[in-house]
Amino acid sequence: MKRILITPILWGFFLSAVASAAAPLPSLKSTLPRRLDDSRLSPAPDGEVHARILAIRVDFVPDTLSTTTGTGAFGSGLPADAVVDPLPHDRAYFEAHLAFLDNYFTEVSGGRATVEEFAVYPLESEAAYRMPHQMWHYNYNATPEELDRQLSELFVDAWTAAAQDPAIDFSQWDTFIIYHAGVGQDFEVGFSETPHDIPSAFFTLDDLRESLGDPDFNGVLVDTAAGIYLHRGLLLPESERQSEVDVEIAMNGTEALLFAHSLGLPALYDTEDGSSGVGRFDLMDQGSGNFAGMVPALPGAWSRAFMGWADPRLIEPGAQADTFWVTMPGVSPAADTLHEIYRLNLDQSEYYLIENRSWDPDSLGYTIAWDAQGRRLKIHENYDLEVLDGDFGVITRVDNWDFGLPGEGILIWHVDENAIAQGYATNRVNTDPGRLGVTVVEADGAPDIGQGYGFLDIGYGTDLGWAGDFFFSGNSQFLAANPQIRSVIFYDDSHPGTRTRDGSSTGLRLAAFSLPDTVMRFSVQNQWAQTGFPRQTAGGTASLSPSAVDFDADGRTDWILTVTPGGAVQAFDSLGRAQGEVLETRWTVNLLGDSSQVTDTLLARLDSIILTPALTENPGGLTAVIPAAGGKVYLLHVGFLDSVNFTVILDSVALPAEASCLPMIPGMEEGWWYIGDAAGRIFIYDLEGDSVFAYAGLLNAPVAGFCRLDSAEATSRQFFAVSHSGEAVLVDLLSGAQPPAWKTQLPFTVSLPPVALEHAADLPADRRRDLAVVGNGGEVALLDPADGSLRPGFPFQTGMAVTAPPAAADFDRDGRLELILAGDNRILGVASNGVLAANWPLVMDAHYPLESILSPPAVTELANELRVVFGWPGGSVDARNREGEAPNGFTLSTGTTVKAAPLLLQLDGDEESELLALDKSGGLYCWHLEQLGGFDGQLRPWNGLQNGNARTGLALGAADLAPAGPELLVTAKVYPWPNPAGEVSHIRYRMEESGTVTVRIFDGAGDLVKELSGPAQAGLEGELVWDLADVTSGVYLGRVEAQAGGRTETTFIKIAVVK
Repeated sequence: MKRILITPILWGFFLSAVASAAAPLPSLKSTLPRRLDDSRLSPAPDGEVHARILAIRVDFVPDTLSTTTGTGAFGSGLPADAVVDPLPHDRAYFEAHLAFLDNYFTEVSGGRATVEEFAVYPLESEAAYRMPHQMWHYNYNATPEELDRQLSELFVDAWTAAAQDPAIDFSQWDTFIIYHAGVGQDFEVGFSETPHDIPSAFFTLDDLRESLGDPDFNGVLVDTAAGIYLHRGLLLPESERQSEVDVEIAMNGTEALLFAHSLGLPALYDTEDGSSGVGRFDLMDQGSGNFAGMVPALPGAWSRAFMGWADPRLIEPGAQADTFWVTMPGVSPAADTLHEIYRLNLDQSEYYLIENRSWDPDSLGYTIAWDAQGRRLKIHENYDLEVLDGDFGVITRVDNWDFGLPGEGILIWHVDENAIAQGYATNRVNTDPGRLGVTVVEADGAPDIGQGYGFLDIGYGTDLGWAGDFFFSGNSQFLAANPQIRSVIFYDDSHPGTRTRDGSSTGLRLAAFSLPDTVMRFSVQNQWAQTGFPRQTAGGTASLSPSAVDFDADGRTDWILTVTPGGAVQAFDSLGRAQGEVLETRWTVNLLGDSSQVTDTLLARLDSIILTPALTENPGGLTAVIPAAGGKVYLLHVGFLDSVNFTVILDSVALPAEASCLPMIPGMEEGWWYIGDAAGRIFIYDLEGDSVFAYAGLLNAPVAGFCRLDSAEATSRQFFAVSHSGEAVLVDLLSGAQPPAWKTQLPFTVSLPPVALEHAADLPADRRRDLAVVGNGGEVALLDPADGSLRPGFPFQTGMAVTAPPAAADFDRDGRLELILAGDNRILGVASNGVLAANWPLVMDAHYPLESILSPPAVTELANELRVVFGWPGGSVDARNREGEAPNGFTLSTGTTVKAAPLLLQLDGDEESELLALDKSGGLYCWHLEQLGGFDGQLRPWNGLQNGNARTGLALGAADLAPAGPELLVTAKVYPWPNPAGEVSHIRYRMEESGTVTVRIFDGAGDLVKELSGPAQAGLEGELVWDLADVTSGVYLGRVEAQAGGRTETTFIKIAVVK
């Protein structure tokens, strides 16, 4: 059985001023709910919570044991001279504690969470409900499972006893507290003299069912007539004063922490081992114990925003720095430009919250506390307590709840909504050290919070938060961690930096921090910012690729078209503004169950969308071919009336079976579009939806996809199609609805669309075209379009499952296109002669060693090199050259999985490109690629799903080929790999003319060991394989001889064999 989370927490009330105090410093243990989803008070319709608290006093059968504090009666075993929480602990004493709860939460929530009414029973001042056992019975100090059961028994016994009191009307209350006689076993003080004291706890129905071993337990029946069962509540002691240490400790911190759980706030420390998550900066961690529980801290920025007690102002930074002003909590803004909390999004799930906090804004060195009678207590920064007005009682109000903070300035909180969503229900928001839900960005650059340093450790005194964790002008700790800069600037590569949790760049730069004050200044900019983005698309999973629409063919994107499986069709202009007149509302629900309404603007709402559309555009508008479920294919026509206004018309055609592949619009003058269905039929329609051709029987399995064979200048009308079962056909439309030009059967199954490769025309060999088909298991076939025969070296086995549609580009600028494939954490290139392209495959990132790349890659020129651009499953967009190197600034974070194809485009008319990506949650991101190359001169050999909106799958060779050198054998391309080798050695070579290569290998004595030979194709890399099974370790000399056209050239290589 699991515990009710009795987890130790080091309380942070000890300040540096009293670090050398003689009294040992205790640590606290809190028994907190295992689950939160069934424990929260129901809010009012306006989101406010006004609790009605019923509290009861319970005592125990008297005992004389020394292992419990007192005898089981209230007030026994406690000092008579206590300043904080003094005797007598009668009914009025606990009413004062409930008044504290009301005052604290009314203030920190801005009146949105209050205690509307409370009562303490029994009504007699000194009376209590007697438990049937002595105190030790409820804590044997045995196993965690036994303690769970015993505490649950106390819950049952206490409310069963209270139910016998006819004065209590349980229907009037929604929050329930048990105050028991004795001291809480809530502090670790080394050796405990009273191990049978009872720890504080928060119970939920799930806790009780599990601990009692009764899955049908519905709670304690407290009102038989009304059928009221009580199944949640708090368990608190009468005092937290520990006999082992001479330190005044208040119960307020424990009480506020547990009551906050009833409102829905999760613990922000590790509920598994008790280690701190956010230190002294938040009530839900060490802040609950600031100044020994007398001055619990404010809930931090996330806690207040999560509960709806503060409304963060969203910053959407641009490329130029903007200045913002942040006030301390509770300071009334003097202008609309002042805010208490700012939000700065990093990606779809991660963001910063920025607030201004201070332990002593008036530089007094003390704070004033009041009790229920208005008497004052001065709490000094060195922990001295000074009673100002006679006998002081229970602290019910403090003039500065942040007095226990370790410093002042701007606090920056890092929030990961995905981690919170995963851990909230089980109260494990901050238990996964690899993905914490809420953390403080520690400005000193060292993640000290939660480390639990010992007295002799270097970080001692920083592990619960300290002054160096705040951002402010001149922070010496930040500057010491960042000697490369002279002022406090928080950016990608500072320490700490603004990168996301997985290391992706955000481009954010926070600077111009002012000195600590009640109002502080900072500036924000984003070097990757594109005005108007990111945007959220209309609900539903976003797995279909976006399209860049250029109506007037001027190279600048006018619209971005997105579709969702749920049927939403949206268009966003260059500033991210949604176009159209279809308005839809949807509701979102947060973790607390609160709903909010969102309005989306759509071009159209369809019943479903199953595949990314193909589209064609012109100055008058666009037509999109959109496959839907059940065999329906929509034709969406947008027609411009003028430069602003447009019409949207929907037509549709019905296929006999559901579409099974991407539509294709070849771009020929006829304006036709192609589609295949699940029965293997191929249909051709015009843009009005009229049938042109229908091919039945060519394929006998679902159509996997098409590609267009010829470029726009060609006079033929050929297209290529492949089925899931590996059937491949070439059809020439000039022959009408006749049998295909040829048909062949591939030895593997296929689910990805094919690619047509048109290599460069100015090679020494004749111009060549290939049809590329990629199988589900990583097989690759290159077919001769003349007759469907396999090219030499094919089929080729990549050795990995290919998980995204292929791309193609000429990476080595030799005039031959390589097929680019993405799979399980790898990207590789396959050359046109059936070998892996040089420097491939790339194992892309150790962050995701087992993850498959799902987004169709793009290939574009960034920082003067061709790079594969793709999305990571973990939520980012990357760009790599064939050496695996990323350009400056990559990766770029989205927050959730990217399955859609990224796009390079030009939105704003400046020189640089923009990069567009759509993540799984519907976040549409666009980054300005500053200093990575101009758009106009940029090579983009493969851009978008199937290389563009028409989905033709046609790849063209690069036009700017370097002239071939005078050498026959390119010596720089002759090498063995791996080197040294153990089982087999691959000998790579390249010739500028077609011919033969012979490799003769000699050992150290000059004896011939092996002779290998093979053909060479002009301009392509080839490979010979030397099997080392019978070869001993040593260094071998290889003589490589190339022959072609009567010419011979020779070079030498060394091959190391290690076994």
